[in-house]
Amino acid sequence: MKRFMIAVLFVGIFTFLPGQAFADWQTDFKTLADAGDVQGAISGAMASGAAPCDILKMGMTLDVNPYTLMNMIFTQNSQAAKEVAVCAEGFDILPELVARALFDAGGDPADIGLAYTPVAGQRANLGVAPGQQQRYRHEGAAASPTQ
Repeated sequence: MKRFMIAVLFVGIFTFLPGQAFADWQTDFKTLADAGDVQGAISGAMASGAAPCDILKMGMTLDVNPYTLMNMIFTQNSQAAKEVAVCAEGFDILPELVARALFDAGGDPADIGLAYTPVAGQRANLGVAPGQQQRYRHEGAAASPTQ
């Protein structure tokens, strides 16, 4: 009888605690992300043991920029690259964006089967839909927007 009670106690503890920790990191993540501290939200979630894919999903539901999410996840956990790349496919995030976020975090996109070649002198226009970018032309020393 004593063994049975101990077994029930352990089962109860191990089924309750992970669910509680999961709920806690989500609440903290939402609070910090809403306050603009995405880095703190990701750090706290990873410290609580949240899976990188779960962090990406939570951030996407809160409309956090996917590049920012992935870059910060890769910066803190470079081993999560393959998992995040697979998860990103479910959100229709372009592989090029995953590769850029990994590259900018110091990782090598080739390690997870993604091709990425940075172009010298160009800066990515992340978060802007194609056709919505402003085009600039060079006029002497100053650049001005063209319509």
